[in-house]
Amino acid sequence: KISGMVNHSNYCWAKFVEEGACPAQEICVVAHSAGGRCMHQIIVNYEITMMTRVKAIALTDACHGAFHKELSEEGQEWAKQSCIAYDRSKKPLNTPLIRKKPKSIFPEVSAGHSKHAYTTGCA
Repeated sequence: KISGMVNHSNYCWAKFVEEGACPAQEICVVAHSAGGRCMHQIIVNYEITMMTRVKAIALTDACHGAFHKELSEEGQEWAKQSCIAYDRSKKPLNTPLIRKKPKSIFPEVSAGHSKHAYTTGCA
């Protein structure tokens, strides 16, 4: 039995992406809400795969920490170019926002909706 969402997410990534069940070489990820915390740990645990196979990560009104501090300089540069946080806001889609998460190194923009549940669909 796998306990907890972060452990479950890491297990799934290891089983289906790392072990070859997913042959895709260009992966895009959408992580909503607490899924941001799961992606945080996957990014840290699988930095090489992230930089070589993951082309984009959209975090939609997601919880995420300053995971870049746990990455190499190359990994930090990848995160700056490949990750974007879509936060709930009444502002139009993609409007740059003042950072709510000052430790973040990637852009934070409006998801185009002020309700949490709609941020993924609108972004």
